[in-house]
Amino acid sequence: MRAKAGYSGRPGKGPLVSVTAAAALKSTEAALTAVTPDAAFEAAELVCSVLGVTKTRLYLNRQAALTAGQQRRLQSLVRRRQQGQPLQYLLGRWSFYNVELLVGPGVLIPRADTEILVQQLLQKAAGQKAPVIADYCSGSGAVAIAAAKNLPGAKVFAVEKSKRAYAYLCKNILLNGVQVQPVLQNAFLWQPPQGAAPTVIACNPPYIPKKDLKTLAPEVQREPAMALNGGADGLYFYRRLVQTAKRVLAPGGWLLFEVGIYQFKPVCALLQAAGYRNLLVQKDLNGIERVVGGQLPG
Repeated sequence: MRAKAGYSGRPGKGPLVSVTAAAALKSTEAALTAVTPDAAFEAAELVCSVLGVTKTRLYLNRQAALTAGQQRRLQSLVRRRQQGQPLQYLLGRWSFYNVELLVGPGVLIPRADTEILVQQLLQKAAGQKAPVIADYCSGSGAVAIAAAKNLPGAKVFAVEKSKRAYAYLCKNILLNGVQVQPVLQNAFLWQPPQGAAPTVIACNPPYIPKKDLKTLAPEVQREPAMALNGGADGLYFYRRLVQTAKRVLAPGGWLLFEVGIYQFKPVCALLQAAGYRNLLVQKDLNGIERVVGGQLPG
């Protein structure tokens, strides 16, 4: 009996048969249903990656056949996703605020929530004559690169202490052709060059309470712990950075944070106690307070 077009998601199980893109989409979605609530989306991402096509071209050519090599590659990716590896690491790239970024083990995956931080950064910098932006805990460089693309002429620094993440940061700056100065240093210790005091500091620090790390989704636990662990209560970096930023910000400069759920009130309190004024709170698309900021006196 001839086998039906499709695959089991387990490489090496019998000879491969002819598989169309449509059949690959269907079987990949089925294989990922138990892994993610976004099985259809992830299936399309993986099949597009293997075929090297856009989603539009994929759906216009649903009857195109996968080669044997493409089938094996797809099987391998599905197996690794079933084992808990993040989709973004498997793809090797991810889009953020219309910026294409290289990602992989050792670097935090950019998320849509952080685009709210970029929006606030751009709003604050838009009214400044010569904006100087510092992106603390830069990781892949998502915030810094998005800022540089949208603020022509701005001076942008990306500060990151992890050597593995810094490698992605540098590659992404080159990939996007932007003027961003990468800095391999702990944000607590960084000092800007003379005459380049930041007018806006943006930071998406580690903010998951240490006790909650083991409760995170399996794929999130594959991301670097140093980019997630916010100490006992998740507020360690906020406490340090509200003081650190005061020493480097220009007069009237803004400090903007991404925060976790229920963290906006204590972070606002930290900013207020440190002397920041004009406090702001911005919700994300789910109605969760996601960005908190304050301004130094001018």
